[in-house]
Amino acid sequence: MSCLMLASAGGEVKSNSYSKVSEIVGGPKLRFFLELNLLFYTLGSCISYQIISKRIALLKSTIFIVTTLTRDLLSDWGINLPGDDLT
Repeated sequence: MSCLMLASAGGEVKSNSYSKVSEIVGGPKLRFFLELNLLFYTLGSCISYQIISKRIALLKSTIFIVTTLTRDLLSDWGINLPGDDLT
């Protein structure tokens, strides 16, 4: 059953709750199936967030290292960047 079918069925039974609509249209098995899908979606979202946040942290540390090395190299060449206080 697609979301469009559930939305149209919700309009027919005058309900805006997916659990109520699925209970009326498909019975307890459809309601359980939708709840299970929501559970898997939530768990997948949490796992994806953890993976993405770790990659962002790695990217930030890599950018910091490259920036520091570039500033040090330019400083060795006698080039002062704005914000560098080499007095």
